[in-house]
Amino acid sequence: MKLKVSHSKNIMMSGRSETIYRFLSDPFLFSSISGHMLILEVYDHAKGGYVTLDKVEKPAPMYKVLYVFGVPEGEMSTELGVLRGPQIIQNELTYEGEIGEKFKWRIAFKLTPADNEVMVDIDASQEEEKSILNRVLHITKFNFVYHITEAHIVPYLKKIKSKCN
Repeated sequence: MKLKVSHSKNIMMSGRSETIYRFLSDPFLFSSISGHMLILEVYDHAKGGYVTLDKVEKPAPMYKVLYVFGVPEGEMSTELGVLRGPQIIQNELTYEGEIGEKFKWRIAFKLTPADNEVMVDIDASQEEEKSILNRVLHITKFNFVYHITEAHIVPYLKKIKSKCN
């Protein structure tokens, strides 16, 4: 059985959308801000597989990551998975990830400029296989997209507001 969860958040920021895009479009910075993804390897088109950064020739926006589920004051677990992105189409920037078929997530950032401000719309969703294994791994107990949006991304965007002019 699939369990689907979604979360949306809007935040008004002063500054230019190009500057905000620059912050959000770096997958290494994004994974670090999330606090729950560690990039281990990047997909290399030339080699047809994942390699460490020092060996990459033709990188693709696809990464082997270690996901951390839970919070330090509670139970935590880790799982290997994939991070893809960012995919940029017009004024929307999207990251997606998965752990095989048992867990998938997506976060999209839509930036809408208005005068000297930018509205950042965050649309996040996750889908997971509801199973005993996922409960044991603490995936089901953890609302991943809500947590990384509210506890990591939004505070980061508020912190960089002054740097986006």
